[in-house]
Amino acid sequence: MGALVLAGGQGSRMGYVNKGLQALDGRPLVQHVIDALRPQVQALAISANHDLDAYRALGFAVVADAPEYQGLGPLAGIASATPHLPPDLDAILVVPCDTPRLPADLTHRLAQALFAPGAPPAAMAATASSLHPSILLFRPGLYISLLQHLKAQHASKAGLSLRAWLSAHGCATVHFDDDAAFVNINDRQALAQLHRAEA
Repeated sequence: MGALVLAGGQGSRMGYVNKGLQALDGRPLVQHVIDALRPQVQALAISANHDLDAYRALGFAVVADAPEYQGLGPLAGIASATPHLPPDLDAILVVPCDTPRLPADLTHRLAQALFAPGAPPAAMAATASSLHPSILLFRPGLYISLLQHLKAQHASKAGLSLRAWLSAHGCATVHFDDDAAFVNINDRQALAQLHRAEA
């Protein structure tokens, strides 16, 4: 298994600061994500477009969006960073940099769904309150379809969400009971609330 951590956004809801580098318990959010994933995967890369040296200091490959994909959102990060993972992976896990409480069995449970007989080529996490298309496991063969999807959507920029891409190819849904494990720290208020909850 390999993993891509998506940290390439502008952080507009965080006041245009780099979300992944904001501190929680004395460590950047992205470090919490990496620590959760390390026991679950054998390779990891980070998709980032700003503060690249700070991300490289974490010890993993850091890949900026390729020029032809810039401005196309999280799909651009996946398209640009996937080639920097080992070529012989069975599956690739995608998670955002602002989900610091990911469950220890995330990859295992998504893989059970992904490799079930007749399963679609991707599996996403879900909880009772929401689907989480930004937390997904996909087979490497789906990468070619991603490039084709980006090329087809580039002119209009319609259909560039993760959900649109996944719905075009089929995606299993894996339900997790713990909503808190998928908390998304995408603004300063959410970060402050998490600080208070853990104080």
